[in-house]
Amino acid sequence: MDKSWMQLPSRDLPGYMKGIKGFIEYARPRMDKTNRIKCPCKKCNNRYYEPINTVKTHLELNGMDKTYTRWIFHGEDYDVLSDDDDDGGGPSEQHFDGLREMLANKQARRFDIDSKVQGETSSSHVPSVAGGDSQPFDDLSADSHLPLYPGCEKFSKLDFLVKLMNIKVIKGLSNKSIDMTLELMKMALPAGETLPKSYYESEKYLRDLGLANVPTHACKYDCALFWGEYKKEVKCPGCGELVRMYQEERRNEELQSQMQNHNLKIRTELESQVQAQGHSEVEAQVEAQVQVLVQAQLAEKLEAIEARERQMEVLINSSDTPSQEIIQPCKK
Repeated sequence: MDKSWMQLPSRDLPGYMKGIKGFIEYARPRMDKTNRIKCPCKKCNNRYYEPINTVKTHLELNGMDKTYTRWIFHGEDYDVLSDDDDDGGGPSEQHFDGLREMLANKQARRFDIDSKVQGETSSSHVPSVAGGDSQPFDDLSADSHLPLYPGCEKFSKLDFLVKLMNIKVIKGLSNKSIDMTLELMKMALPAGETLPKSYYESEKYLRDLGLANVPTHACKYDCALFWGEYKKEVKCPGCGELVRMYQEERRNEELQSQMQNHNLKIRTELESQVQAQGHSEVEAQVEAQVQVLVQAQLAEKLEAIEARERQMEVLINSSDTPSQEIIQPCKK
């Protein structure tokens, strides 16, 4: 898609307005359920979600962010391994040139420090430790310029690792995914490849070079990153949602939630067992009480029968009349 309109000097030009209209139509399929998309104007800079008509107004008033040349938040694939890097003048090549320049500057500063320390200690017989401290960094810096494998001209070890970590962040890949990718690539690449064995080794390698990846909190709806002036905020300045946590903090929350659910499940099962046991005990008690009542009723009946029999025996023994006369004949 033609993006040359983004570099036009005035937003009032017909080409610029036509470009905005084309962008809106291009981004329309990426709307969320509330018909919002990220606003790429110079002020919002893809930090906030806005209704698509509001985004169009922002672009007309503020203009498009000229650095947003790859519309990854609006449907365009982020192909970090595209052929655009082959010309040596693309953003990716400039990025890696900047990395190499940064490493060179660090190495130069260390050399200056070593020289000063050695100059100050040359008059005394104090051994210099500066050179020993800088040696690991020097080794890493030299190692970063090694080709990905013997004869590889497209990637150095550093270039490839930075791009791989970039893919991890953009696509949300897990550490295990990177481990498996590195393992497969080490099997596929020619002998002498320089790849680390795991994500942990890759991260440590970049961290030792001063290229550590610092986890950053972000809005639940990707409105804003909580860094810089928003570093200490707990709510998104755009939509008011709470901070979403990454990596260790998020995993800890998930583990705590799983433990709580597990404990709740165990507690529920125990309560059910106790309740079931309680019902059994109540039933046994009721049955025992019924047996006692039945036995008591039987005892009363037996006692009544025995009492009647004794009464009859007393009457018979105390009467002068023969026993045959005790029973009176029925009078009709």
